[in-house]
Amino acid sequence: MREKCGAVTAMFLLAGLRDGSYSPADGDAKKRMYALVQELDAAFAGRCTSTNCQELLKLADEKFCGVPALRLSAFHDKKPCATLVEAASQIVSELLVHVTPERRA
Repeated sequence: MREKCGAVTAMFLLAGLRDGSYSPADGDAKKRMYALVQELDAAFAGRCTSTNCQELLKLADEKFCGVPALRLSAFHDKKPCATLVEAASQIVSELLVHVTPERRA
């Protein structure tokens, strides 16, 4: 629907898989999860200008018409998605995978 970039959504999913197993009554854990999601979102926006799919496509000079296009190689060649997924994977590596124990606390 061209709202939140799928690569950003995937980062949130990975954060939830890593840190989301807490009791619903644990308000502190929920606050930490919200802060982590906000940090991931801000990191992506800082590197890629936005986390909104439609805005990212416009930055790549891609026209949005609201009609699904055929997914041929020419379609994928002009999309910035591979670069955005790469940026998201670097952020995941930095903020979720290679994290010191004191940073997690």
